[in-house]
Amino acid sequence: MKRALEALREGKAVASSALEDYLSSAAADFEGLRIVKQTGMEFDDQVVTSLEAFLPVRDELLEVIQAVARYQPSDENLRKIHRFFEELLAYYAPPPTVMQWTDTDFDNFVFISYELFLHTLAIFIDAERFEQARSLIATDFYVGRNRGFGNRSMVASNSFDGELKSLQMRNSRLKLGRQSVQADLLRERCKSGLVRFESLAQADIVLYIYFKRQPDSWWYPQTSFFLGWSVKSVGGCR
Repeated sequence: MKRALEALREGKAVASSALEDYLSSAAADFEGLRIVKQTGMEFDDQVVTSLEAFLPVRDELLEVIQAVARYQPSDENLRKIHRFFEELLAYYAPPPTVMQWTDTDFDNFVFISYELFLHTLAIFIDAERFEQARSLIATDFYVGRNRGFGNRSMVASNSFDGELKSLQMRNSRLKLGRQSVQADLLRERCKSGLVRFESLAQADIVLYIYFKRQPDSWWYPQTSFFLGWSVKSVGGCR
């Protein structure tokens, strides 16, 4: 991370290579986050524990992405970030050797990737790198016939918007009475990061409006709960 940050900030010729090395290493290390179900422990507790443990790594990743947006938002570097998110989508399904799984098994991966994608868009929008933000939203992702996406080879960026049934079960099990535990986590986790919640919500609404205009597409703006807006009212935006 330090090598990538230094190269990006100082405009070194090795910046793109350092960025690729760092993001590839980070994506490969995601395998270490895979949850092994423990007897006597609620699965939603394991998911939340995994998300909490990931926060320092999330902030390191976002610091590097922010450096790209500020200092070297080149097409080449954007491709490195796009490729990083392609690698994260691989974790939305079981490894090839696993034959049995449930829909919730990958919920920590889904939340982390979803959160990182929202934060990344917010960083580019805040830096007024609008073309780069548009490219990340509009460019499909290669997932190599991923079982989690119906064996499709290419998927749109709204594939990051996953439903976390484990958090819905947590809401019910603990009688929290929340509209969305996922939205609560997104807001709470902004307190320790680089991105203000208002910027995250803005990126969320941009995604909603973009996919509302695409045929048979959808993005549900979880953060709109805290803006005093409903999805119906957001849909009236032009």
